[in-house]
Amino acid sequence: MRAIGRINDIYGDEALTRVQRRDGRFINTSMMITLLGAAVSDALESGEVVSGVGGQYNFVAMAHPLEDARSILQVRSTRTKSGGGTVSNLVYNYGHTTIPRHLRDMVVTDHGIADLRAKTDGEVIEALLAIADSRFQDELREHAQRAGKLDASYEIPVQHRDNRPESYRAVLASFRERGFFPAYPFGSDLTRRARAGPRARQPQEQGRVDDRQARAARRRARRQRPAEGAAILYRSHGPTEPRR
Repeated sequence: MRAIGRINDIYGDEALTRVQRRDGRFINTSMMITLLGAAVSDALESGEVVSGVGGQYNFVAMAHPLEDARSILQVRSTRTKSGGGTVSNLVYNYGHTTIPRHLRDMVVTDHGIADLRAKTDGEVIEALLAIADSRFQDELREHAQRAGKLDASYEIPVQHRDNRPESYRAVLASFRERGFFPAYPFGSDLTRRARAGPRARQPQEQGRVDDRQARAARRRARRQRPAEGAAILYRSHGPTEPRR
């Protein structure tokens, strides 16, 4: 066991640490990735903090001086906003970053892998466009071209132009029919209803809400009946004298 105050870094007992972490693969997740390779993992540009940085920065930075080590950042290509609508998690730039662009390495989305290490800004942008959701590729490409980071004649290769959820569902359908790629490949403690998700539970949950509301209304009615009876008795006989 290590003391909680110890920073997870290679310096201090560097010789031993380098041997222990040879060929290390440091995998973390992010909320957003900019087209220049910076990562947003802990807060928004408004200043709202989403989570702590934890050891992410240390592990990402550590991957560069260690021999044959790599930093791998995972990010969903899109997200659904609370008010509705889908937006890209790959953005041209952002007002807050957790991992700076000079530590860019490998990025993984649901559409592929981008190896960004030791590449120019233009090459990094091309690699990230290839793993972006196709609904947002043109907007991102045009932004990079207006900024002068991407050649004006550049076109995204055709093999990367169908990065859409429905494309993968069609490809995976035949495999899932044969039992491959289950949602929880290593099992789950969740019930079948919980694994089905909120949309599948909605009709049943609504029925339960209606039942609870009906039971609450009946309880309120029962509580009101004795009070109504007492009021009638009071009007009929007047207040009673307290016992001495």
